[in-house]
Amino acid sequence: MALPRSPLYLVTQREALPPGVSLEQCVQEALQGGVEIVQLREKHADSREFLEIARGLQTICDAAEVPLVINDRVDIALACGCRAVHLGQSDLSVKDVCALMPTAKSIGVSAHDVSEATVACATDDVSLIGIGPIYATTSKSDAKEALGPRKLARIIDALRAYERTLSSANGRVSIVAIGGINASNAARVLHMTCNFDTGETEAGLAVISAIVSSPRPREAAQSLSDILADYRSEGRSHKPSREDLLANVVRLHDSSRESGGLLHHITNTVVQNQCANVALALRASPIMSMSPEEAGDLSAILGCLVINLGTLTDDSLRVMKEAGRHANSNKKPIVFDPVGVGASAFRQSKTDQLLDHVQMSIIKGNAGELAALSGDKSVRARGVDSAGGFADPVKAVRDLARQERCVVVLTGQIDYISDGMTVIKLSNGVPHLGNITGSGCATGTCIAAYASAAHSMSTTMRATVPQASIWGGGDMLSAAVGGILAMTVAAEIAMEKQPGGPSTFTGHLIDALYNLTAQNLVERARVEVV
Repeated sequence: MALPRSPLYLVTQREALPPGVSLEQCVQEALQGGVEIVQLREKHADSREFLEIARGLQTICDAAEVPLVINDRVDIALACGCRAVHLGQSDLSVKDVCALMPTAKSIGVSAHDVSEATVACATDDVSLIGIGPIYATTSKSDAKEALGPRKLARIIDALRAYERTLSSANGRVSIVAIGGINASNAARVLHMTCNFDTGETEAGLAVISAIVSSPRPREAAQSLSDILADYRSEGRSHKPSREDLLANVVRLHDSSRESGGLLHHITNTVVQNQCANVALALRASPIMSMSPEEAGDLSAILGCLVINLGTLTDDSLRVMKEAGRHANSNKKPIVFDPVGVGASAFRQSKTDQLLDHVQMSIIKGNAGELAALSGDKSVRARGVDSAGGFADPVKAVRDLARQERCVVVLTGQIDYISDGMTVIKLSNGVPHLGNITGSGCATGTCIAAYASAAHSMSTTMRATVPQASIWGGGDMLSAAVGGILAMTVAAEIAMEKQPGGPSTFTGHLIDALYNLTAQNLVERARVEVV
């Protein structure tokens, strides 16, 4: 029985069962809900009891034509006729298991880093690797430090790269992510494991409490199975031409003018007024809310969430996580502006926490900020500003977009935008934008206005990027291009009014955004598909 490449994988734990629910009942219902592999893990049962449970579950799994995997205990697997086992790093070696079970059909191995994962896949005898824990979990007393979805993605990327150096007859090993995964964060995990060539997930989900502790295991399994199904059917779209992009920008511009969406800003107090005025000029409706208690209600009606690192505190981070969680759950786009992320270890640490909990649709920053996210030491941050730029900005934005699985916008004298495959170069704008407070933050608002329109139009317009489920669909690449063009073209028009200084320039800029037409964007756009 071949293992699915990205399975929904149930790991049992009798101690976590709700009152009145037997393990057999839980597994039976979970299989009905879409579980594709069952692992029996019994750390506290004696051998005779373990074997009795294994035989019972083997009968249930055989009837459903689903593999049963025995955790650790090769003797139990042999005794009950099960030919699949899973091994931890401190269990028997794969070589020893193969000697004891020469007819083994599947051997799985747990891994926590690149080294453990590559060692496991170096032999054709291993068919599945479980990577984790992804989030903190109470299901395992000796669990290692949580990896987070971003480290998971890096391990998978390294593992697949290593596999390409092997001449394996067994093909690619199956992967499951495990540890603290449930219906509220599963899409975040899967989104980070998407293959950039196919758009499909590279990993399945291994869960314990999310199903075992549920009083309705069938519904719990079905919810996770539905999320997995979304990420098994993603597809890569064509590389857009310049004409494609501008045509999409025009449609987004016209849509936003007709029915501007609600833009929920979590930002610093210095720029709230500027961002609100920019949103109104673009016919969007701004709201500045720092209350986690209303994040869920706002998420249900908003067009886009804007998270600006701004004045960062533990309380503001809690709001960002809560609002981001609801936006992801409701499949609403999120624009993230990591202001000054490289300025301090505190900001870097809190940003890493945020990015492990919330999937962004678009990340916008200067060279110093994006370098801090990617770990590039060649560009330094100077407070909220950047000291220098990337030697190869095209590669920098493409690599970071692949790392974060979202659209990345690099702002500067020349702007670059990438979805991880396509890179767009934009050469509009004026130096005077750097002389007013909050122009970068207001650019995030511009992008959000177009992202809101892209989300609302996602069922009717052809996208140039994958219709990622956690984004709720929508062409975020064109939205980012539209937002950058709106700000930079409006700035050019404002300068033609010959402002006397920053104050009058700001007024002219708001007016230019208010009166901006699609024709302005198309005629003035200096856009190149790299």
